[in-house]
Parts: sequence; C-alpha cells; structure tokens
Amino acid sequence: MNAMSFQEVLSQDPSITVIFLIAMLNPYIAYLVQLIQKNLIKGNIKFAIINMALLLIAQALTMNLFYFTMLLYVFYRAIQYYDIPVLKSIKSSTIKQALYNGGGSLLVMLISCISLFATIRLM
Repeated sequence: MNAMSFQEVLSQDPSITVIFLIAMLNPYIAYLVQLIQKNLIKGNIKFAIINMALLLIAQALTMNLFYFTMLLYVFYRAIQYYDIPVLKSIKSSTIKQALYNGGGSLLVMLISCISLFATIRLM
C-alpha cells in the first residue's frame, strides 16, 4: 500500500472512500456553524434552528458520534445563550423557509444519506 497513489487506494477499497467522504464533510459543517452564529447575531432564528436540526441529523446518519455530541453541546449552549424558543420556531416554519434557509445543510444531509447507504451496503 506504500507504493499506491491516493486515487488507487480510494478506488480499491470502498470503505476508505466512504470514510474519506464523511471526513470531508466536517470542514463544510464548521463553515455552516459559523454561518449559524452570524445569523444568530443578526436575529435570524429560523435559519439557525433549521440548520442546527439538519446538521445534527446529518451527523447521526454518518454515525459520527464525536461530532454529533460536539454539535449537540454547541447548539445547546447557543439555545441557552440566545434564549431561543425551539419548538415555537419549528412550528412556525414553513417548508419554503426550510428549503430556503437550509440549503447548505440539505446538501450535507444528502451526502450523509449517500454515505449511510454505502456503509450499510458494505457491511
């Protein structure tokens, strides 16, 4: 395996490809968390709630326990700090708002679903 290139390793072992795909999601998730913080400061609570929920579901789908618990703690602290009424915000959101506000997180959800099905298929 020492003489193999990166592309050869990815093409020969599908489980490494799935793990690589999941690992490449995390920097993008960090960028989305930064966007959530900026929108919370601006007062756009619906954007934050929708993206928080979608990112937590995405981490659960990828079975990434460390990032799931880390995001859960960060979001819990944000909800406490900004005094966000979570259930009220979710109930007042429409599907159009969810699609508009959750664009980046929906992409993460799509990739997480693909990686989940690939992981199940490899088992």
